[in-house]
Amino acid sequence: MAQLSTAVSDLVLAVTAFSVSLLTLSSNSLFSLGMSLQGLAASVGVLKFGQSQPSGWVVKAHHALAWITTVVGLALMSSGVHFNQGSTRLAQGLLITTAVFTLSVKFMAADTKTLLTKSLSGFSLLSLLFLFVINWNMFGITACALYILSGSAVGSSGYWSGIPRVDILHYGLALGNLSFQWASL
Repeated sequence: MAQLSTAVSDLVLAVTAFSVSLLTLSSNSLFSLGMSLQGLAASVGVLKFGQSQPSGWVVKAHHALAWITTVVGLALMSSGVHFNQGSTRLAQGLLITTAVFTLSVKFMAADTKTLLTKSLSGFSLLSLLFLFVINWNMFGITACALYILSGSAVGSSGYWSGIPRVDILHYGLALGNLSFQWASL
């Protein structure tokens, strides 16, 4: 059975991610690339959730792209902003750590992979939030808060008041994307 509400929420997420990616391409290519990864993952999600029986490659591709977006996409977005703000060492460290983790993840136990995924994505967002607070960038603060609340408080499993949590996650991230757009990255 197709989960059409999730296909729609993934479509909204894809549109906002690709829009923000295009709008930030000339000013922040790393941030734009991270947003493009999110748009790609959400686009494959539209295929996955829009079909009653998606093919195995669509399910695997969506799972892989969602993970890549969580780790690599957020690191690219965060590093792009840090580079633009002059925090070169932090941006480089984040990119190197993410690259090492991504290349070594196949050799990790599942619980270690989960812990490091949450740690890296959390650090990417918290370092951005810290930067936006220091610069009193309300749109940046709002974007980070929406990402953090959507990912940790809402999550993607189960239902909340009859609404699939994954849909709330997608809409929260989409609103966060719009806030990032207005944050003048």
